[in-house]
Amino acid sequence: MADLTGKQIERFCDALIAAFDRSELEQLTRIDLEEDLEAIVGSGKRNVVVFELVTWAQRTGRVGDLLTAAQRRRPTHAALAALAQELGFAPAARPSASSPTAGDIHVGKVEAANAAGTQIIDQRGATIYIGGTKIDTGGSTYVGGNVETGGGDFVGRDRITGR
Repeated sequence: MADLTGKQIERFCDALIAAFDRSELEQLTRIDLEEDLEAIVGSGKRNVVVFELVTWAQRTGRVGDLLTAAQRRRPTHAALAALAQELGFAPAARPSASSPTAGDIHVGKVEAANAAGTQIIDQRGATIYIGGTKIDTGGSTYVGGNVETGGGDFVGRDRITGR
């Protein structure tokens, strides 16, 4: 369980208040933490709700879960990022689009998967980095490997059929 200092609790609360309204906090706790905000904190002013949520997270050992979920939903929020870094919950660094590393597959903010050594990605004109290689799809599909269709069709872009 992360033991937060009073100042860390205050900063965590301030960051959550600045980043989320009540309904967004309800979504975060329900979807990301699989908890009911109302059951955890009851009703009340937002600053009280947030304080109760943070102290609940500390009491139940869920500070990392709450902070990680908040940061995932607000990845550019400086106060959340600074607190996550300080508490050791900062996400692993991701390569930027300008400097992908070998073996990485990324498409802007959309991560792609590599299934059984074959990459199949259609991002409608996105610039894709796969294993350090830049691929500009120009709106079409990129297939890095073999495709087994089982006798069916493989459509690389739009399929237009007669009526």
